Amino acid sequence: MGDIAKATRLLEEAVFAPDRLAQTLDEAGRALGFDHFCLVHDDLNALTAVASGASLEALQVYARDGWAETDYRAANVGRVRDGKPFLDHVMVDAETRLGNPVYHDLYVPHRMAYYAGWRFTVGGSTWNLALARSEESGPVSEEEAKALESIIPIANRSLYLIHQLRETHVKGMFDGLTTSQTAAVMLHSDGKVGLVTPQAQRLFNIDFNVRDGRLWSAHAGSNARLEKVAQFARSGKDAAPESSFLIQRFNDSRTILAHPILIQSAGVGLLAGARVTLFLSTPGQTEMVTETDLQLLFGLSKAEAQIAYGLAEGLDPQEVAERRNVSVGTIRVQMKNIFHKANVHRQSELIKAIAELRPPKATTSFPTAANREAPQSI
Repeated sequence: MGDIAKATRLLEEAVFAPDRLAQTLDEAGRALGFDHFCLVHDDLNALTAVASGASLEALQVYARDGWAETDYRAANVGRVRDGKPFLDHVMVDAETRLGNPVYHDLYVPHRMAYYAGWRFTVGGSTWNLALARSEESGPVSEEEAKALESIIPIANRSLYLIHQLRETHVKGMFDGLTTSQTAAVMLHSDGKVGLVTPQAQRLFNIDFNVRDGRLWSAHAGSNARLEKVAQFARSGKDAAPESSFLIQRFNDSRTILAHPILIQSAGVGLLAGARVTLFLSTPGQTEMVTETDLQLLFGLSKAEAQIAYGLAEGLDPQEVAERRNVSVGTIRVQMKNIFHKANVHRQSELIKAIAELRPPKATTSFPTAANREAPQSI
């Protein structure tokens, strides 16, 4: 039988280091005598998991071609009650029951043969806490099943407290964005819109808004980029989301510059709550955007963006020419190209157009064990 005391300690300590949740689950699983221990969302349509590197990689391989109706995860839905363990002594596809077992891709090359787990619901989202181990380790015994029953309330309590801490952090962050007059939309781990600041709400119109809980644009290209951000929110990746992009609008509405930022919360980012913050440009602000933003927004070359930026800074064409070490005639030719791409007719209109863009440069993060003091009591 595994080390229940060690597993209990690890799960309780997870509250104070939520950024290490995936690794802590794995360590607790090994203490209990299993090779894998992770959180897997009940939704079979897309893989969503809180898992350590090896476990997550195996799950991604398993889900590569989609979940089968006969796999263990599908079979568990509706059979595993919250807080009650489920034991699957032989992990095989239903169609192989009369023959030799065929291991799922999840268990190659580890050849995991035995599974135990239970369901946990938090914030309206249901997860499977899944443990698995190799054929060599043998099936889950009745004694181990009883040990798991004692671990379930401890693990559930820790996950609930982590969820509450995360919700408190996100609420404070959202209040800060609202107070600073920032246009921002927070997306949940299911890719749907969670929170919208009043400033962002004002940017919604007939061709850019929320439909069926998701950000939507009437412009096909813009809608595809919004869906990519939603896919990233669902992916569980801790890398940076895709770069800034444009949301095109019709009816003479100004184009929006969107900038997605990961709400950094390694290990717990997939629990119910915000996952990505999408910052939106807000007309009427005078803070300068970057040269890279100007390239993206107006389709300028790098040199044209540098010239436009210089003009927006207050330089005249002669000063821009001197800065770039070219003739003023060359600058004026390039300015004509810039005016055409920016759909303006003169320098003053270009400067005004740039001045009306607010760069989305805020950052968000989740406190980690290194920068957050542990609560005095739970």
